[in-house]
Amino acid sequence: SDLAVTDPTYETTFANLGTVKFYTGDNLGAVKDLTTAVELNPANIKNVLLLGAVYDNIDEHEKALVVFNKAIDTDPQNGEAYCRRGIANFNLKNFEAALSDLEKGVELNPELKNEVASYIDDAKKLSQQ
Repeated sequence: SDLAVTDPTYETTFANLGTVKFYTGDNLGAVKDLTTAVELNPANIKNVLLLGAVYDNIDEHEKALVVFNKAIDTDPQNGEAYCRRGIANFNLKNFEAALSDLEKGVELNPELKNEVASYIDDAKKLSQQ
């Protein structure tokens, strides 16, 4: 049934299920459903960022980086993607890469500044050590 794959409601259903599972603590279920949503439509950056955020939250920072790299490849002007990759880099103690990503993200998307300001300050301090 090729129809199922091309029906955009399936992507949304998996994304919504994944989000609910994440908030209820079913991280593996969240990863599975969000991965399916992303596979159904890799161009939907919102779901790609959500998948990366779940990985970052469960301390799978390298996997998060891979996902955020995909998001940036797909949409190089997406400030949130850079900020999220910056946070994943920060969590991996790649402070210079984190700072670079966070500053680029805020440059592209200035309303994210307050959300990531503490990361930027800490990354500045820690990258100089």
